[in-house]
Amino acid sequence: GLQERLDRLAAAGIAEWRRTTQVRENAGLIVMALCRVYARHHQGKVDGCAIRSVVFPGSHLKDVALTRCSLTGVTVRRTDLGATRFEDCKADEHTLFIEPRVRLGSTRLELRGLTVAQVTGIYRQDDGSSGANYDPSDVAKVLKECGAPIPSDPQGRSGPKVSSEYRELLRRLMRAYHHANPLCIGDQNLKGIFDDPGWETLEGLLIRHNLVSRETRPTKGQRTQFLRRKFLPERLMSGLNEGTVADERIRGFWRDLESKTGHAP
Repeated sequence: GLQERLDRLAAAGIAEWRRTTQVRENAGLIVMALCRVYARHHQGKVDGCAIRSVVFPGSHLKDVALTRCSLTGVTVRRTDLGATRFEDCKADEHTLFIEPRVRLGSTRLELRGLTVAQVTGIYRQDDGSSGANYDPSDVAKVLKECGAPIPSDPQGRSGPKVSSEYRELLRRLMRAYHHANPLCIGDQNLKGIFDDPGWETLEGLLIRHNLVSRETRPTKGQRTQFLRRKFLPERLMSGLNEGTVADERIRGFWRDLESKTGHAP
């Protein structure tokens, strides 16, 4: 049955080796496909299954309602959950959601055990935004509106107190890095980032903490400056949630950014 197939796919990704992530992503794509097919033949529902040790690398779970299911060690990364329902489900502490795509009114996230600290950014499909929101209090608000049983005063408010201007500048930079790496300093489409009054301070801290590096390349006969990132955008923005970041470079960056840019919310 379905559970037997899910168990076999989970077992494929348990062993740690250099291709473990790729194996877990491939297994996750198959798990999603199995759930979509199963749901089509069972009134849109997948009931009582256990999903373990896989990565959902994008794709979608459209028109799937997972009922009384459990997620253990699952990573849901930029997956379209706009027409997905988790009903009376649970998630363990090792389950992570990275920039999930949700839609208020049709996404349901009834996942007991899920905390704000396990969600790095959230992308709303229904508000016209061009990127994910990483602010923990905003993430908490959207999660609650999607039915997540999280505390009224969620985790994450103890994160670094960085001014809204710098948070927004960072979000714009992260959106740019999702599309290209390195970024061209002279790109007219990115002028709003590199001409921002806070850019010099932000770039200095990113370079100091070895999160980006400047490099020069010849383009069209001229030497052009580029800025190469050395991190995943979602890992940097997870620094807004204190206690979820293992990388000392990222922790140090947020500490310095807080001390340099004041404490305005």
